[in-house]
Amino acid sequence: MLIHQASKDSSTGCVERRVSGPTSDSVHALRPSEIKVVAMMGDSLIAASAEDPEPSISIGEEPFGRTQVSFPDILKTFNPDVIGYSPGNRNYDNSLDQSILNVKAEELSEQALRLVNSLKNNPHIDFLRDWKIITVYIGIADLCAYYMNEEHYSPENVTIRIKDALDIFYQEVSTVKPSSSKNIPLPIN
Repeated sequence: MLIHQASKDSSTGCVERRVSGPTSDSVHALRPSEIKVVAMMGDSLIAASAEDPEPSISIGEEPFGRTQVSFPDILKTFNPDVIGYSPGNRNYDNSLDQSILNVKAEELSEQALRLVNSLKNNPHIDFLRDWKIITVYIGIADLCAYYMNEEHYSPENVTIRIKDALDIFYQEVSTVKPSSSKNIPLPIN
């Protein structure tokens, strides 16, 4: 039996929706209130930076002004204890945000290893029990580099590099229950 608790969050104007009950053991039954961790890696548009004062849509949080809503902002209406988001822009240390502007797929496995290490060593994360949403956005820099080296940046080779990084999550993160869900948005055409 699920018990819905609602209260008004004054910073977003949204109604907080906490759900109590047993924790889902499958991503197919996962409820937003069960997600404890947001993390990301990749390149380009997903990475907020000191040069871009707007928060990243995947991991940013905009606590004041509400000019845009990010994924963590939505999750926080279900679970205000979600961790891993970057308040405002990325002008501070957040080990759960491994994204780097203009990174290519060949660097994704290194990011995945750093992110897994951060997830395992963060004292606020129960690696074996907390649900994690990991956003991976990659490909823009690879597309731009394609004409400089068509073989190295071929779709087949880039796909292999992405698969290698995702395999790290499969081996390190997906073997525990609850686990993680990967969010992989497609590059903008």
